[in-house]
Amino acid sequence: SADAARRREEATAQVEARLNRFQRGSFRRNLEKLHEFTRMRDNGQNYVVKLLLPGRSPDHAHLAAQFDHEIKLLQAFNHPGIPSVHGDGEKDGVRYLVMDYVDGCDLAALLGHDSGNPRAVSREVAVFIMGQLADALHHIHTFEVLDDSTNKFVELGVVHRDLCPSNILLSRTGSVLLADYNSASSSWLPRPHDMSQAGTKAYMAPERIVGTAPASIQSDLFGMAVVLWEMLKGQRCFKAEDDLK
Repeated sequence: SADAARRREEATAQVEARLNRFQRGSFRRNLEKLHEFTRMRDNGQNYVVKLLLPGRSPDHAHLAAQFDHEIKLLQAFNHPGIPSVHGDGEKDGVRYLVMDYVDGCDLAALLGHDSGNPRAVSREVAVFIMGQLADALHHIHTFEVLDDSTNKFVELGVVHRDLCPSNILLSRTGSVLLADYNSASSSWLPRPHDMSQAGTKAYMAPERIVGTAPASIQSDLFGMAVVLWEMLKGQRCFKAEDDLK
């Protein structure tokens, strides 16, 4: 809507003004230290700024396309279980995306992944998290856009492709958010930039790992089932040197 577009423009202008108040050298050092994410405060509001650093390699073209795709998806979605976008832009060659800061932790931390001591949660907590997660996932799986050629709404075909504990955010107020759409696929993502193996292998469906089938709604549900298993059992479902293997 026009109001939503105006709010995004105002937020982007505020964030760029805030970034302009940083000394360029200090800003660069912060980017190199934090790589992809930094936290900032503007007008009493906390934000998370996701960054894409400059690059010239062929792989960077894929990263840039996926970053733009993520921005487009998040601007289109409207659901309490999906992070809200307040603006995006570019400064000194660095693309950025501004989102709400979630005061809490991710599910990986709650399950003890960072400490190396996995732990379970109660059934009640697991059901609560799964209920909100399933609702957000249903929103993206059934998300529709207007087809200009037919003037009818059609499903965008969104698949998250990286449903894992580190992408499930838990706020202190009880909200559960499904984050990180950098690996997502949809009809908006140009095919040459579609990385079929995007995601965390420890939560991939078997057919994706062996390459017999592409990511689908069913493979997203498989990842959610693995997360549920880990919450209830208090241990990792699949073991490897790291989540990417």
